[in-house]
Amino acid sequence: MHLGLRNGGGIGDSLPRLSYKYHYDTSMFAGKIIFEYVFFILINLIILNIFIGVIVDRFSEYRDQSILEENDKTNKCFICNIDRFNPKSGNFDKHRESEHNTFDYVYIYFFLKYKNQQEFSSVESHVWQEINMGSLNWLPEAPKEEE
Repeated sequence: MHLGLRNGGGIGDSLPRLSYKYHYDTSMFAGKIIFEYVFFILINLIILNIFIGVIVDRFSEYRDQSILEENDKTNKCFICNIDRFNPKSGNFDKHRESEHNTFDYVYIYFFLKYKNQQEFSSVESHVWQEINMGSLNWLPEAPKEEE
């Protein structure tokens, strides 16, 4: 197997040359041919195609995941997770730019981080406590859909 995978023509390049014309023992000649074909079918066709199939499948999973992530970036609000195609969302671009601008929430974090905690209002104190606990409860929620 070691030499058979490295040679360009397969394992036949590494085996001794046997000729039907000069070797009257046909079992050795037939055995060599059968061994070469079995090696070619098992190693080159089946096992290498399995490896290539796994690699292609993995890349297709990555592509599908990146398409879903890109779809979420363009069609969902990062803050409230409302969908662009929700009829209650109204003007979605205006919603993302003015009502739920992502950088406004980053500014809130840095504002609270560098502000003296003794000067916090009750709302600021609550938000800072939620941020320190790793909770997202301080962010607005998407409107509930009525059934």
